[in-house]
Amino acid sequence: MAEPTNAPLGSPQAGGSYEDDEKAMRSGKGRMLAAMIVAVLASGIGLTWYVMQGDASNSYREFGKTVNGLHNNQWLKFWECSLQSGAAYERVKTNTDLKLALDQRASRGGARFGGLIRDRCMPRLAEMHDHYAALLPPPDLAEKVRAVATAADALRTGFSEYIAFLDAAGASYDAETSGPPIMKIAKAWFDYKNAFNALNRELRKKIDGA
Repeated sequence: MAEPTNAPLGSPQAGGSYEDDEKAMRSGKGRMLAAMIVAVLASGIGLTWYVMQGDASNSYREFGKTVNGLHNNQWLKFWECSLQSGAAYERVKTNTDLKLALDQRASRGGARFGGLIRDRCMPRLAEMHDHYAALLPPPDLAEKVRAVATAADALRTGFSEYIAFLDAAGASYDAETSGPPIMKIAKAWFDYKNAFNALNRELRKKIDGA
């Protein structure tokens, strides 16, 4: 039978002093507290990242709705007005198609056709200009948005010159001499189409990858 020991509790024989135990306990609590802080910070960072990602996705999505709304309500409506039907614009696939569509209508209407575009259709492009001037795009899309707005403004300028050409021609419209003013329109149309498609592709990437 083992002899009883008279060593007091907490003596070196019992494994360390009270002060040592307290230090060890404090050290353990400190490590636990540090681990808890790290976990909270990590979860906070994760939550912040998730919220930021969600906000970014929504921001790009809402901006996409805005620019596509301008396209539908101003750009397409302008062409529907100018070519006197949306279906006529849908058939325009090339610069040649566009010149033919304008020549046909100008040959029949002459200066009256120009007056219709000026009075009824051009306000759509003026509205489009004002909306784009007021837009605050995401910084990483600013260049592409500017390309769309520049092309839309170029179309407005091109049509202003074309209307002046129609006014000067009166009833004697000559499709052979309409090339230069229509080519300005065609270039702006082509530039807009490419710029708008590029903007939408970039928006889709941002929305899907955000």
